[in-house]
Amino acid sequence: MGRLLAHVQALVRRLEELQAEEGPGRELYHEETVAMCLARWRKLRGDLYDPGRDRYDLSKVPDVHDNVRYDALHNVKALGYPRVKEFYREAKGFADGVVGQEYGMNPAEKAAVGTKICAQLLRKVQEDLRVACQGEQAGDFRHLVDASSAGGSGDLG
Repeated sequence: MGRLLAHVQALVRRLEELQAEEGPGRELYHEETVAMCLARWRKLRGDLYDPGRDRYDLSKVPDVHDNVRYDALHNVKALGYPRVKEFYREAKGFADGVVGQEYGMNPAEKAAVGTKICAQLLRKVQEDLRVACQGEQAGDFRHLVDASSAGGSGDLG
């Protein structure tokens, strides 16, 4: 994890250099600015490692992986971070080990999570089919915005 954090810290330093050199005007992919990218990576750095407790948060590894992948695909030239491939491989290696555990630690837990997700999806499909077969008014969109109509809790957050 130390190497992964070292890459995050090095990228933050590189972004700080870019911001100092060019100011706030430089745009990255999809109108993201260097300042926005820097804020994104600073947050990841803070979330990944707590120096006060000397602890890493493994749940943030997928976020680091997703972000380095995004920047490697879209911002690699603009950022000028020469070790981006090494950073990506490091993040991918950790993410491959962590992501699989997000949906349960053993087969029974994974099956329970999968069952819950699939049941919600199937209720939504069933409701959509019911609406389509009954020929409800085209303007009736309650089923699209009301999660409770899909068998969910009604909580969209």
